[in-house]
Amino acid sequence: MGFLSDTTFSVDSFSDNFQGGAKAFLFLWEPSMPTDVVPREEQEKRKYLVRSTTLPQSSVEEIIVEYQHLNYKFGGKRSFEDWNISLNVDINAKVRYEFEQWMQKIHEVRAVTNFADSEGAIAKHLYPGTSGTQDSYLTTQTFKMLRGDGSDLIVIKLYNAWPKTIGPVSLDYSTQDFANFEVTFSYMYHEFKELVILSPSPFDWRKYLEEGLEYFNKLIGKIST
Repeated sequence: MGFLSDTTFSVDSFSDNFQGGAKAFLFLWEPSMPTDVVPREEQEKRKYLVRSTTLPQSSVEEIIVEYQHLNYKFGGKRSFEDWNISLNVDINAKVRYEFEQWMQKIHEVRAVTNFADSEGAIAKHLYPGTSGTQDSYLTTQTFKMLRGDGSDLIVIKLYNAWPKTIGPVSLDYSTQDFANFEVTFSYMYHEFKELVILSPSPFDWRKYLEEGLEYFNKLIGKIST
């Protein structure tokens, strides 16, 4: 006997059990930004600037306990990796300015004219500014994977999120692509909303036959009269 004949695999079993996969291009970011940086009614428009992203990553620290020359491994602290999202730069570059302003709220560094040099010219002096309160810059970011009909497949919420890194915008005379940049969010933790598995309800053959028999009896009764 050949290999395939010894296994339960067949084209029919594959097509019956694999009903298609989630599409990588069906996703949605619902941005949340400080309202004094971006008014709430404007934030909704920023989701259309998303270019790409990934599902957030987490890991559990490994704790090893040695006993009788064996390593027993246990789960320890769970940590959540930074989350990256790539954004297209809009025609007015608003989105870039807004993220710069958001980061400025976290730690503001100003240039002030506060003294004159030996020749009487005004010199600028840089000094460390104020650090924003957490309530002023921490947000909850919502990210979704979608089904083909636009309904939610996976909903993920990232809590206490803030922009840790605003990436560079690459410029090139030889390209026709839109300018884009990456934002790296740091956050405390994320949660996955419980998945709703859509499956067809089992077909009730008994009810189907009973209804069919009832209809048939009514039809015979009409014919006989």
